[in-house]
Amino acid sequence: MARGILRLLRFASPDAASPLLAETLPVMGAANDVFGFGKLILTMKDLNDAGSLSVDIIRQVFSLTPMEARLAQKISNGASLDEASRALHIGIATARMHLKRIFAKTETHRQAELVELLSRFRGRGG
Repeated sequence: MARGILRLLRFASPDAASPLLAETLPVMGAANDVFGFGKLILTMKDLNDAGSLSVDIIRQVFSLTPMEARLAQKISNGASLDEASRALHIGIATARMHLKRIFAKTETHRQAELVELLSRFRGRGG
C-alpha cells in the first residue's frame, strides 16, 4: 500500500477521557475480495492503549516538523533533552526551541506530560 495514502485524524472520545486516532487506508488489491465495493478501511485507536510510536505518526498527529517529531520520539523513549540534542546533532538551545514548539503543538507544558501523552501510542510501530 502506498505510504502517501495513509491519513490520520485525532478525535475527542465520547467520554472525553482520551482522544481517539482514526486511520484510513484504501481498499486495494486482494482486500477488494474481502471488503467488496468499499473504498476505505477506517480503524479507530484509543490513545490510552499502550503503544510505541513512529516519527511519521508523531509528526502527522501533532503537526510537528520532522525535527520536532524526532526530538519528541527521543524524549518519549527516555532521553534527556541534552542526550536527545546530541543524538540529533543539534545544539541544546535549538533543542529547547523545538521543545517549546512541541509543547505548544501537543498542548503539554512539561517533558513528563509529553512522555505520558506519547506513551499512549505504544504498539503503533516504530
